[in-house]
Amino acid sequence: MKKPITISDIAIKLDISKSTVSRALKDHPDVNPETKRRVKALAEKLDYEPNLLASSLAKKQSNLIGVILPEFNRTFFSSALEGIQHVARANGFNVIICQSNEEFENEVLNTKMLASNKVAGILMSLTLQTEDFSHLRKLQDKNIPFVLFDRVADNVDCPKVTVDDFQGAYQVTSHLIKKGYKNIAHLSGPLGLSISKKRYEGFMKALDDHGFDQANAQVYECKLLNEDAYHSARKLLELNKDRPDAIFCVSDYVAFEAMRCIRDLGLRIPEDVALAGFTNDPATNYVTPPLTTMEQPAKLIGEKACELLLQHLKSEEHSEFPHLELPTNLIERGST
Repeated sequence: MKKPITISDIAIKLDISKSTVSRALKDHPDVNPETKRRVKALAEKLDYEPNLLASSLAKKQSNLIGVILPEFNRTFFSSALEGIQHVARANGFNVIICQSNEEFENEVLNTKMLASNKVAGILMSLTLQTEDFSHLRKLQDKNIPFVLFDRVADNVDCPKVTVDDFQGAYQVTSHLIKKGYKNIAHLSGPLGLSISKKRYEGFMKALDDHGFDQANAQVYECKLLNEDAYHSARKLLELNKDRPDAIFCVSDYVAFEAMRCIRDLGLRIPEDVALAGFTNDPATNYVTPPLTTMEQPAKLIGEKACELLLQHLKSEEHSEFPHLELPTNLIERGST
């Protein structure tokens, strides 16, 4: 294996000091322009890459930000990551990206790995399985700042960025009621997950405010989200007299599975069953019929989460942690 090129190698070849090479690579004004040119030209020729971890240890601070995502194959998380990277790079930070793959054990291992790599801070969206938050409190004990976004823990004191999940669910449920639907069901996410709980609560409050009996509300909890959604939708739709005429789904991906089930049973959308989701995934505009949904500004969520982390790094006092709740927007389409 080829040995990595170091600052010492460049210094020896140019017969100058390591400190001069280091300052030249950072465009320090005290270094002669011709020396800078020679240093940078040789660094490029030798394919020199700085050792970020060694630099962090030397300075006792880091320009690395860790990001832990439940999964990469969702447009929401990839868009949030785009926002994170945009803000991080604009402020001189590099990003280490980890995937928990919706497994709590992986999330814990990711936090340990990032902490051992001396990251400046961590941005994280929790897994569906996360109910124990001791790994987050260990980060606090080590003075490693972190920000939770989208999927957050209500009982952990830290900066958070979400949308107004309660109001979004309230608004989409009210939309279904105003459209004349009388038997509205809800396919929820795991109710131990903050966003699922708040969307469920918004759904129930809308029913109550419009004179519906909450006791008769049909709610099926999809603990694995879209993996459970098809079977939960089938249970709802195979009911006889109690079959819903509209379903509000906790996410667009749950709605896509419900849509597949509706078709498999020979039913029509929205004539037999109306359908609404939450997120505004790009695919919602291309399914047939296009899906009514609540828009979640994923890239903005990522940007705001990274901005909060950078603010946290600059501030010495952390008596209160902000919780940003961004507004949602109803996108009405053919499914309702």
